[in-house]
Amino acid sequence: MNTYVGTKIVRAEPMGEFAFAKRKNPSTADPAQNRSGYLVVYPDDYESWSPKETFDAAYRLITDDELELVMKDIEDVDVKHEEVGDGEKA
Repeated sequence: MNTYVGTKIVRAEPMGEFAFAKRKNPSTADPAQNRSGYLVVYPDDYESWSPKETFDAAYRLITDDELELVMKDIEDVDVKHEEVGDGEKA
């Protein structure tokens, strides 16, 4: 089996499991679901919920300066990809 590592930038805010369940489907939300966690919003606006321990192990808060650097790198990669065109190697 191969080993992989993934990196993604997400937006998140603290939200309990019950609050997330009420947000997604109020009729099936169970107050017994009371774990701490985060509402996670992915770049394609997909929303999910992550338990606090899982989220904290996978993500760290980035500063505005770090975000600006990352977004610039993404833009640079997009520009280079467009310059290369149809399957040509850079």
